[in-house]
Amino acid sequence: MVVYKASFIHPYTHIPFNIYYNKSEGYVTLEKDMETLELVLNMQTDDGMNEAFLEQVDQASSVCENVYPCDSFNELYEFLERIGVELEDISFQSMYLH
Repeated sequence: MVVYKASFIHPYTHIPFNIYYNKSEGYVTLEKDMETLELVLNMQTDDGMNEAFLEQVDQASSVCENVYPCDSFNELYEFLERIGVELEDISFQSMYLH
């Protein structure tokens, strides 16, 4: 099975995400990129900004609990555009799963 993966920072919430596209089964899933997120949190020094950002991080969890139907890369790109992602900022790599 081939799954495609890309990473991006959401343009509105500034939360780093990984996106996984399973073309053969026709769905997309999102997860918070915890490795990048930890780096971002460690770099922030303003406590007020950190609290607001943490609230957005908590709200992003509900986005990650869903599977989104997507039958083609065209549909995938339309989905990404709807959530505000600039397509030139994203590059998918294939991952082979056994």
